Amino acid sequence: MERVNEIDFNRLCGIAISRLGLSVPEFYELAPVEFHYAIQETNERELNHLRNLFIVQRWSIRHLWNMRGRWVKSIFKKDRDVEMFDWEVEEEEARKKAQTPQELNMNILSVFKQIAANFAKKDKLKNKQK
Repeated sequence: MERVNEIDFNRLCGIAISRLGLSVPEFYELAPVEFHYAIQETNERELNHLRNLFIVQRWSIRHLWNMRGRWVKSIFKKDRDVEMFDWEVEEEEARKKAQTPQELNMNILSVFKQIAANFAKKDKLKNKQK
């Protein structure tokens, strides 16, 4: 049997207070799933904020460079001409790769199977409670 590591609730409470702005009682009222989603949402928000800062910097660089255009004889017409960020490269590749009808069908079927499994679990819980 594998040994499960103990959860350090003090550390998690510190994360909830510092990153989520929760109080101690609010933290202990959260379900683990709610805490996970709150942290995940905070991470995504912070990542989007950083990405926006990088995009603003690239825009500034483009316009500063274009002001010197007559001396350097090159002008950037689009922001992405300056530099493409990693996430933009990944988005571009994802756009280029289109799903085949078979792949799309398999994805839809897997989602329906997950939904059906969730409903089955809920039904079992209701039957046990009765």
